[in-house]
Amino acid sequence: MDILVLLRALLRKKWIIMGVSIFATGLAFFLTLNYKETYKSSAQLATGFTIAEQVSVVNEKFNLFEADVKFNNLIETINSPKVFSMLSYRLLLHDLDGIEVPFRMIQNKEKYDEVMLGTSVEEVVVYVRQKLDSVEILSLYDERDVQLKNLLKLYKYNNSALKDVINVSRVRGTDYLTIEAYTEVSELSAFMVNTLINVFLDYNRSLRSQRSTESAETFANLVEQKRREMEQKSEELKSFKSSNRVLNFEMESSSIIQQISELENKRNEERRKVQGLQYEIADLSDRIKNVSEVSTTNLNPALNSEILTLREQISSVNGRFIATGSSNMVLLDSLKDLRTLLQQKLIQAGSGSTSNTEMDDLVKKRQEKEVEHEIARQNLISIESNLRLLRGSAGGYASKEATIAALERELRMATDEYQSAQEKYSKALDVALASGSNVRPVLEAQPADQPQPSKRLIITALSGISSFVLCVVVIVFLEYIDLSVKSPANFKRLTGIKQMGILLSANVRQKDLMKFLKTNPPPKKLVQYNEILRKLRYEIEANEKKIFLVTSTQPQQGKTTLVLSLAAALSNIKRRVLVIDTNFAHNDLSHRFQAKPTLESIPDAGADISKYITKGGEGVHVIGCKGGTYSPSEILSPGNFLNCLSTLLNNYDYIFLEGAALNNYSDSKELEKYVQGVIGVFSAKSVIRQIDRDSITYLTNLGDKFVGAVLNNVEIHNLDQ
Repeated sequence: MDILVLLRALLRKKWIIMGVSIFATGLAFFLTLNYKETYKSSAQLATGFTIAEQVSVVNEKFNLFEADVKFNNLIETINSPKVFSMLSYRLLLHDLDGIEVPFRMIQNKEKYDEVMLGTSVEEVVVYVRQKLDSVEILSLYDERDVQLKNLLKLYKYNNSALKDVINVSRVRGTDYLTIEAYTEVSELSAFMVNTLINVFLDYNRSLRSQRSTESAETFANLVEQKRREMEQKSEELKSFKSSNRVLNFEMESSSIIQQISELENKRNEERRKVQGLQYEIADLSDRIKNVSEVSTTNLNPALNSEILTLREQISSVNGRFIATGSSNMVLLDSLKDLRTLLQQKLIQAGSGSTSNTEMDDLVKKRQEKEVEHEIARQNLISIESNLRLLRGSAGGYASKEATIAALERELRMATDEYQSAQEKYSKALDVALASGSNVRPVLEAQPADQPQPSKRLIITALSGISSFVLCVVVIVFLEYIDLSVKSPANFKRLTGIKQMGILLSANVRQKDLMKFLKTNPPPKKLVQYNEILRKLRYEIEANEKKIFLVTSTQPQQGKTTLVLSLAAALSNIKRRVLVIDTNFAHNDLSHRFQAKPTLESIPDAGADISKYITKGGEGVHVIGCKGGTYSPSEILSPGNFLNCLSTLLNNYDYIFLEGAALNNYSDSKELEKYVQGVIGVFSAKSVIRQIDRDSITYLTNLGDKFVGAVLNNVEIHNLDQ
């Protein structure tokens, strides 16, 4: 956008800019008339968040982000309702207890009595001290608290009023906090800051101590719980070992394995011994049988029969004894008795013979081997029984081993948890011992001897300057986003079509426009409008064409205004003008001239149209229309009177037709064939869009039939752009 255009826009609206600036300056000056002098007092606190100034029992590394968070937390704690409530109580006690000179006195006695409600000052002081000692804030559910709150508000010691005059901030790039207060009394400012620091330090100290104590108590309970769990696991392990008689699991387990190995070796030896004895006994039995068979041949039949019977009995008992696993002692005793009896019978049968002597030796050896065999067998049974017991014990030890391992693992875990809890408890005790806050005052607030410099002039000047700049920015912004045509130069640059002339913005109602133009001289506000209109009238007269169609690309561009203005201007020089309202979509011409709506009812060409004409003033005749949602080709017959408009030039000097907007309707394109020239009307306040460019292309393609464009509604200040 051209800088000159912006400057002209600012110059045109200089009174608005100056008026707003002066108003803002005056308003700021008026609002600061009751400005009271204030006294500033400030104090500083060292936090220790960035610089360690004392020995620490915990190993904490410096972290810039954590330090920033700590500063913010500290500021929020100072600004907390509880701390400010304690400050409010202290300030109110100072003014009510009568010990020192009060900082503020209530001048409005009626308001004071209304708040007190008959309560004495002494009662209020006692109640405030109770609140201060118990560190309680006011509650809206308690009537006495509500009364106290209203009293604090009356003295302007309530939280919101105090926060308006107290500022807590960090000194940039340092370890310090600054607390400032601005009041109308220098002593009050200093007292307010120092009291706020003391209240905060007491509250912060109790808060940290409470947190540390709660933390230590929590870990102490945790240590006790873990100790009980560890003792419980230890007791379970001891109980299991005692109930299962396990003193040393590894030693006992290795001893059982060694015993099993030794017994297995003995069992193998006894098995070999039993098998050897069985073979020897079988051999001796065979030998005894052979000897007995030889000897029995010489025996008498009776004795021989007894010996055979005894042998059969011995064989039967021996079979039964073996079938029972050689463990039946009754059968063993019976077997011994039968063998003794057999030996006696054999001795009787052949005493003094060689066979008997040999038989006795064989029987004796067999008896010895049978005894040895029985002893070896009993030893084998005992060894196998012991092996079964030891193996059962070994299997039991495997399950005991798994149980003991699980109990020992649980005991180790409980012991580790107990030791971890003890470490945390020790740290909590260290923190509790070192719970004293590092925050401490380094600069005490002092009463100021001079009030703060007045900022009335600065505020007033800034108000005027800021409003001036704001107005300029707003005007420039509005001009920048305004894409309307505005001036003839812009119109020519945007469209590239020829111009017949312009029409200024007429500051009169459309229905009064023609009447004012025919007044001689015209009103002052239409003088320049009339001069510009005369130039346009000259362009019309200089043109050879007499029948014109006035159209536009968009609705409401000023077609009716142009026709009214040209009709008035031409009639002023005694020209006869016929106006035909062919804008069926918006028949404003018919309404402005109050013409009869006869266009749709005119017969075909050649008919007398005088009875369809309405006089619109001296030298101006009008043919009105009803209007509707139809086009000329739909409502007018092919042989309508518009085909012979040239014959009407015998009675009229100029004929003007108004057509509907090209962007929205086809009316103007259908009427173009009836006229000699087409005039396009554009508003300086409209924006040229792509659809307008398509309509402009249509107009330029008309060639010589397109007379030119008229830029309507042009502001005077835009003529020289």
